[in-house]
Amino acid sequence: MEFKTRKWPVTSASELRVCPIEDMKPHVLMWAPVYVHLPRNEKFLAVKAPMDFFSPEELSRLAPYQSLFTGPSVDLSLRFREVGRRVLGLMMWDSLGEPPGIAILPPAPYEYSDAVLRMVGPLWSGTGIVESFFVVALVEGLFGSLPAELLAEAREQGPAVFERALCRSSWVVFLAMILGQIDLDHLLRAWIGAFNLSLSAGRRSPLPGDTRDLYYLVAELGVEDGFSPVAGKTFGKREDALSRKIASRLIRIRWWLTDPNFTQPSVRGPGGFADAA
Repeated sequence: MEFKTRKWPVTSASELRVCPIEDMKPHVLMWAPVYVHLPRNEKFLAVKAPMDFFSPEELSRLAPYQSLFTGPSVDLSLRFREVGRRVLGLMMWDSLGEPPGIAILPPAPYEYSDAVLRMVGPLWSGTGIVESFFVVALVEGLFGSLPAELLAEAREQGPAVFERALCRSSWVVFLAMILGQIDLDHLLRAWIGAFNLSLSAGRRSPLPGDTRDLYYLVAELGVEDGFSPVAGKTFGKREDALSRKIASRLIRIRWWLTDPNFTQPSVRGPGGFADAA
């Protein structure tokens, strides 16, 4: 993703977050621009853009710097990543097993679906417009990283192709959860399948049939990169059945599940890393 601050003066050190390079993992997406400290030049220089990742070779080359730095914009995606992790915990609840000697009746599917909707629904609060960057953060919180080989192959096709695949596949998962799909394996297959479909490699990892229409809907909505916004009211203006289903869910969210204390983040807004539109 494009970002405005390529350099930070050394006087800005107190505003930056530090991470030892030895703690950095390869093939993990970054949620803010990443910098290295250049003592001789008295500045911090950007070495990685948001929604990109370090390869093992890149981390090895940067090892002499010892530490990497990010700006405060890294906190913008925190709420979305936390919700992804909470949804994962809920979906894995029945895999923990029953306590010895205690029989527990598992929740019904509709209870799971309702619980997931109560987690992800409030993310439409505020403006009701969600930028794709944050949907990618949500899905990363849910699943972690895509397979390393797939990420590397996708990035070789160019930044625009790579970013589009990340965003479209993440929107497929997000909207599937809004619609009540709560099977973790099914959502994982949809995520990888949509990513591959965006790369024109759909045959290698077929997209589940009931989420294929979601992919084409996301494409029609113009999701191309992390800046791409999707407004909840858009679905109510469309005539197709899938959009109407999503619109009906968003009506419930708007009336019952919005969070008045949640300010919808924007990478172009206050604290963001991109120039204002």
